[in-house]
Amino acid sequence: MPHIKFNDEDTAEYGKGLRHEGNHTLNGWPRRLLHVRSMTSVERQGVDVYKGIKAPAYNAISYTWGRWAADDSDAIKIKNVSWKIPGIQPSHFTVEEFNAAIRKAAENGNVDFIWLDIACIDQGDPKIKLDEINNQVAIYKRASFVYAWVVPWTTQDMLRSLYIIEAYDLSQEEPQMSRYRLVPTQDITTPSLNEVSRALNDISAQPWFTSLWTLQEAYLCEPDLLSRSGDLLEHSLFLDRKDTQIHRPVHLTWVNSMCWKIWTKFNRDPAPVAQEICRHIVDSGILSLGCRNAAVLYGASAKRTAMDPLDSVYGIMQVYNIKMDPHNDLRSLMDTFSLRLNRNELIGAQLFLHEKSVPRQETWKLSRSIHIPLLFLFPFSSNPSSRIENGPQNRPLFTGASCNLKDLLTVWESVFTKRKARPLECQPRVYLDATESSSCRTIHVIATANDTADEFADTTSKVSDLPSFHTMLPEPIKNYRVLYLGSVRSGLHSLRDPLKAAWNASFKIGLLVLRDPSQTSESWSRIGFCSWLDSSENNKAIHIESKNYDIEDEILVPAGLWEECSYML
Repeated sequence: MPHIKFNDEDTAEYGKGLRHEGNHTLNGWPRRLLHVRSMTSVERQGVDVYKGIKAPAYNAISYTWGRWAADDSDAIKIKNVSWKIPGIQPSHFTVEEFNAAIRKAAENGNVDFIWLDIACIDQGDPKIKLDEINNQVAIYKRASFVYAWVVPWTTQDMLRSLYIIEAYDLSQEEPQMSRYRLVPTQDITTPSLNEVSRALNDISAQPWFTSLWTLQEAYLCEPDLLSRSGDLLEHSLFLDRKDTQIHRPVHLTWVNSMCWKIWTKFNRDPAPVAQEICRHIVDSGILSLGCRNAAVLYGASAKRTAMDPLDSVYGIMQVYNIKMDPHNDLRSLMDTFSLRLNRNELIGAQLFLHEKSVPRQETWKLSRSIHIPLLFLFPFSSNPSSRIENGPQNRPLFTGASCNLKDLLTVWESVFTKRKARPLECQPRVYLDATESSSCRTIHVIATANDTADEFADTTSKVSDLPSFHTMLPEPIKNYRVLYLGSVRSGLHSLRDPLKAAWNASFKIGLLVLRDPSQTSESWSRIGFCSWLDSSENNKAIHIESKNYDIEDEILVPAGLWEECSYML
């Protein structure tokens, strides 16, 4: 989808017409749908009527074209449009291939309509375009089926790379596992790690896996895969390695799940080929899609290609169900987006580390180079206990409870003392953003120098016992405060032992801040965050009906530790 440009009159006219929705809700139907048989762009009548049909079923296509628009190339013929349909460089796809993909997309469910941006969004009207961008959640969620047309990837090349990824995944699993396999099936020969790396590089190099807009679309709908020629890849269900002949289209989640397992196997392996494999999975956005974590997705979006800097927000905001007014200034757009994100997703908006130093007054918001600690790659639900809102001079204002970092460390010390030799499933952690003199760090706070980091250590992890912890901070420990954000609850599984039962864990989250010497006494700067285990329960010990939960760990922080405050960030 190409970028949007607004003039001042557009911006003023929009006013306050757009708002953020706290939960994903289905709003308006698309302004237009493409009637496939006649290749006519049909404008909506009333709420949901197209060509006399009320609430028709439709499919949708996610694809890339903006970077390959060419005035001297042929354009697809679409009736009833007032805007110019651009030609596309034939090296990307031809008109004949475009028509074939459209017909294929309409086959599943035998629908009469599809949604296709070039045919359904007025490319010459920025206000209409932004309206439809703000409606992407509803457009894709309402579609019966969504297809990723991964041009210019040919069927042969697509299958070659996916066969390699599948073969490696098959070589790592239990013999009796049930799963889907590509058809036609091939004999299983375990590929080398170099072959796996080349296959992943082939995937990550495809334009569909480099576009910012398609990253958002993939998160919203998780599409089936179409090759350049419009071939729909299929896989078949195998039970105990026997083909049931139950065929399904190859879904992006199938690729994501295999890559997630590969990444968890190699992300802490220092070997160059292992790190290369992980980099391909991260750069392609597959990791963020596989773990279904919107915060991770924002980090992946920084690696995607956008035609205009403003698209770094417009092209990802629907993941967070945020709707924006027109902006022509990236800084203003990013500030507005960040405030809305913190207002509505407070905890998730802070579970990251800056990988590069940023100005003190900018640390509270996401930057284009962030690291998500391994522990928070798992999907989680959050329960915020404070808020960040727009304060004086458009600065973020935190309102909630806080305590001194030193006092919180004292509580952690008492927990260690009570537990004695019984280790925590997950140790308390202090996460520090990068500065001009140091890279970002995850500090595992341990009871004694003989302990080691738990299994969720990642490439940023360091270990410090409590007596030595203060030496890892750039300033005296008395200068730091912890702003209590609330708790998150995650379903965790072991990255070291695949046979270990999964478990649920709840973590308390605090924003780590340092007084800003250049501002007033009530102005503080984020320098990272911290987390500590609140409770942990083994899934096998949960009895839903009797509500008899077998709590393995429960770590309480005294209520008297916290005091109410309001701080500028």
